[in-house]
Amino acid sequence: MNLEQVIEQCARLGIELAVQDGQLEVYFDEDPPPELLAALKAQKSALLAWLSSSRDAVKTDPQLIHLDDDGGRSVCSSGQQRMWLMEQLQSGWQNNLFSVLEFSGEFDLDAARIAFELLLTRHEPLRTVYQAHDGEVFQQVLNAYRFELPLHDLRDQSAAQQEERLRELMLQESQSRFDLAADLMLRVCCVRTGNQQGVLLINVHHIAADGWSLKVLIDEFGQAYSAVRRAQMPQLMPMPVTYRDFARWQRQRLASESLAPSLAYWRRQLQGLPQTHSLPLDHPRSNQPSFAGARCSHSLDGAVVAALRQLAAENGVTLFMVLHAIFAVVLARYARESDIVLGVPVANRNHVGLAPMIGYLANTMVLRTPVSMAQPFSALLQQIKSCHADAQTHQDLPFEQLVEALNPPRSNAHTPLFQVMLTMNTAHRGSFVLDELILRPLAAPSVASKFDLTLNIVDSDSGIELQFDYACDLFEPTTIAWYARHFAVLAGEVCIMPDKPVGELRLADAEESAWLQSLLQGPSLAVPTATLDALLSQRAAAQPDKIAVCDCHGILTYGELERRAELLAEQLRQRGIGPEVVVGVCMERSQALPVALLATLKAGGAYLPIDPALPAARQTFMLADSRAALVLVDDVCQHLLKESPIPLLNPSQPSADLVAVPESRQRGADDLAYVMYTSGSTGTPKAVMVTQRNLVHFLTAVADLSGGTDAVWLASTPLSFDISALELFGPLLAGGKLVLAPESGARAQAFMHRLGTVAAKHASEQDSGACFSGLVERHAVTHFQCTPALLRLLLDEPAARSALATLRCLLVGGEACPPALARELRGTSAATLYNMYGPTEATVWSTSQLLTGEEAIVPIGLPLPHYGCHVVDEALRPVPFGVPGELLISGPGVARGYAGRADLTSERFIDFDAGGSTPVRAYRTGDLVRHLPDRTLEFLGRIDLQLKVRGFRIEPGEIEARLLECAGIREAVVLLSANEPRRLLAFHTVEQAGQPDAEVLRQALASTLPEYMIPAVFVELERIPLTANGKIDRHALLAQEVPLPTRASAPPAGVVEVALAEIWCELLKLDKVSREDHFFELGGHSLLTVQLMTRIRDVFQIELSLRALFDTPRLAQLAAAIEGLQRVQAEQRHRERHAQLRAQVASMSPAELEAAIAARRQTAQPSV
Repeated sequence: MNLEQVIEQCARLGIELAVQDGQLEVYFDEDPPPELLAALKAQKSALLAWLSSSRDAVKTDPQLIHLDDDGGRSVCSSGQQRMWLMEQLQSGWQNNLFSVLEFSGEFDLDAARIAFELLLTRHEPLRTVYQAHDGEVFQQVLNAYRFELPLHDLRDQSAAQQEERLRELMLQESQSRFDLAADLMLRVCCVRTGNQQGVLLINVHHIAADGWSLKVLIDEFGQAYSAVRRAQMPQLMPMPVTYRDFARWQRQRLASESLAPSLAYWRRQLQGLPQTHSLPLDHPRSNQPSFAGARCSHSLDGAVVAALRQLAAENGVTLFMVLHAIFAVVLARYARESDIVLGVPVANRNHVGLAPMIGYLANTMVLRTPVSMAQPFSALLQQIKSCHADAQTHQDLPFEQLVEALNPPRSNAHTPLFQVMLTMNTAHRGSFVLDELILRPLAAPSVASKFDLTLNIVDSDSGIELQFDYACDLFEPTTIAWYARHFAVLAGEVCIMPDKPVGELRLADAEESAWLQSLLQGPSLAVPTATLDALLSQRAAAQPDKIAVCDCHGILTYGELERRAELLAEQLRQRGIGPEVVVGVCMERSQALPVALLATLKAGGAYLPIDPALPAARQTFMLADSRAALVLVDDVCQHLLKESPIPLLNPSQPSADLVAVPESRQRGADDLAYVMYTSGSTGTPKAVMVTQRNLVHFLTAVADLSGGTDAVWLASTPLSFDISALELFGPLLAGGKLVLAPESGARAQAFMHRLGTVAAKHASEQDSGACFSGLVERHAVTHFQCTPALLRLLLDEPAARSALATLRCLLVGGEACPPALARELRGTSAATLYNMYGPTEATVWSTSQLLTGEEAIVPIGLPLPHYGCHVVDEALRPVPFGVPGELLISGPGVARGYAGRADLTSERFIDFDAGGSTPVRAYRTGDLVRHLPDRTLEFLGRIDLQLKVRGFRIEPGEIEARLLECAGIREAVVLLSANEPRRLLAFHTVEQAGQPDAEVLRQALASTLPEYMIPAVFVELERIPLTANGKIDRHALLAQEVPLPTRASAPPAGVVEVALAEIWCELLKLDKVSREDHFFELGGHSLLTVQLMTRIRDVFQIELSLRALFDTPRLAQLAAAIEGLQRVQAEQRHRERHAQLRAQVASMSPAELEAAIAARRQTAQPSV
């Protein structure tokens, strides 16, 4: 039992509790049940804290006493006010408490109706209505009302028909709306399925009851029904006060200083509270939630439940505290967050006189738990015990007052302060007998979710059931099923090893661990042991006359490629190039490029790509840092490095006769193949060392994607981007053809822009013919790879779009692929589309995913053959299904390390225990991923690039996706500004300049995104800048001049804004406000909104919904909404007057009509 349940049981059994000399005293006439005695011992410290606080409060608190009144309007409690406000704000909000009672035996419908009428008379909240008056909500108890108990007779239907109809009725009744201004707050209907079988469907609005009240309602119904059947009055527990007494007493307490210490406690406790949880969502959060909910139930094993009870007793805590700690650990592991915030309801019936009352008395405590992965679970238990004890001491402060005092940012997208709820209830102990009738509670359907996630723990004779209620807008059923499964596994773990650090406790059982292990490793394939150049020599020997390479200047057969490469290799050996010697390659894309690369490998060296577009200082650094012995150049690039101290070799220029030089040693698979520089987090580039073994394993792994001897690859990627290795070597190894896209001095980005009309403006006729579409058509290209950013450019160009439709296979990677882009391409081309993922440190690509274009989330897929993918936590422990973690990549594709950076190599390339007999070498990617329900991996972002704005964790891709849905938007990138104050910046390109403008975009996003996710600044660009590798250049975006957000302090303009500003100043006690001021940021709160709506109605003669204020909280926005509603109402009145006039004319006789017209003319004549 939790604390509230202990207090309830004591109240029902007449047991008195007191504190005497710091000790708990228990007074009773009959021995309490053993279970209650055990609970009293377990809850001793919490009871002492509660009793002490209650005793101290009596000194300053107003007394809760019954006051006779005339039955007129009465003030509402804080809870009633919140429920009323939520009804006004959220159209989809379901605030019903729905119960189902199955009965068997002789059921007396009239007796049941009378019993419920007695309860309506006894409990005022069940017959109370609510109305706003003078800016405040009041409750009015109805003395005249009519209660009905309708009957649905299904006895003539088959069992299957009954089951279907009963399901329909349960859904219909549970979703039925209450009119808070007119309806009874209790509805009951009876469904007969047999002469002595049926169910009662009981629906109560939450404004009139809470969880405790439902138990009172069902218990008292049973007593009243039995009494009515015996023609007696039920003997129910005396109720010394009414709910209206409670509401008045609560108001008095709020007006006094008795709750000031509690408010001070909660301010300290919740300082710096995260605005939302960080749990990974399956669907982006909407600004207009549907509140559709579903339930996933899971029963804990009986032995585990017994062990949990024993664990609670041994640690001096309650079972609820143990389950709270388990839930906190599960959430912390899923969210990768140590600050766990839960809403926990409390009965709030500290006065014994409140125990038998039906009414909304429950309060919600916001319990904040720091969870350290290094902390033993037993220590976390004691921490949670203290948290509960402190919170119980200060539980009387209404949640609504806490929200108003803390004034967190308001959003329609989520609830304030917390979004995850934890509750525990004791289920009715099976069936109970009423004379000839047996009643048994049934599980009610879960149709609404007020929070993102709620864990209802139901403790009954049969054990503990976990009921996970979740928002369907955010989570998939399979995700929540894993939450439940991991909770159950962890519950068993903590019983066995309570002193183990929580980060080391298992969430995955043996079955899941084995299943995950099967997903970690890609398929195994036979891999040649020879070096890449040796394999290409074999291919040349097998098909010497087949075309291997073609560019705008001609072709090379495999035999010619082999001969030219061998000649150049001899020159390189003559100049001392051998194994582990680095050769710089600074060339444009032409036939000379694959010859240079292959020759370097034949000589035993490793090639280093030098991008001609790089600054001279960067080129010099790379050559010096890599200790390059030589640089291969062409005629175009030779002048760029003429000042370099490192020797240059232009293969196209004649050289002295060379003598063959024997290789210094036998070349092997572990020799370097290339050195690739990537950007470093410190600003210093890192040189990744990739070996021949790495490269051959990778090319073997993607052999199926590379195509066969009939494949034609278009190579357009700069050599400095590692995916060029697939373009240049993949088709040659497979025996296909390589088509080199010309650069003519421009880089890959310029090539991609040289499409159609762009080419006609800036290029010669020859260059125009060399554009993407021309190359694809001329050479019958079948395979192409690019980044999503470049694919976007191609789709926007009609000629290139048509060319894409002719491809056989398209690989997209290098950055996240938006689902909309995949859908658009799928509708354009029948090409097989793959989303590729992989860091340079693991040799190009490591995973792949075949895309259908129907994906809501584009996954990065599963490991390629030979690759291993491991998802781990901060301590490098494998995480269970669905839990986010860092991706480690293992296998023969993992590079040697960073040249000259032993410290960084040891940090990122580690020995990892993957569950086998020996550790494997793995690369830490720094990328956050998780397993999706279909077993693929979802890329969640960089661990070191998590964005947080005003306490909210933000996923930029979510905002970008919504921007791309706006009409006229072609591309969108969302970044966080580098300078303070940190702001969200949205960079975008449009189909037509200036349309849509920033205000249109802001309004469009406001309809789907929370306010904190709407960018402060929108920057329209002609095109999104790309790096030489074709990726979005985020550094270039942040370097642009960004206008400051326009939040002018302009005074109100126009009659409506001025009048509205006067109302704001009066309510908020301000001297003046500006057009852009925000009602809630100025101190407005939920109670003031009612007064504001009343003033708006009186001044502007319109009925504006509360939702309109939350949707348009700035003065200018709200004024515009008022003006819009005024226009709508004026048009409506005009239409009504017009309709009345037409009806009046239609009812007149011709004579009457003529007389009316004459009278009208006479009235219109000017007097003389």
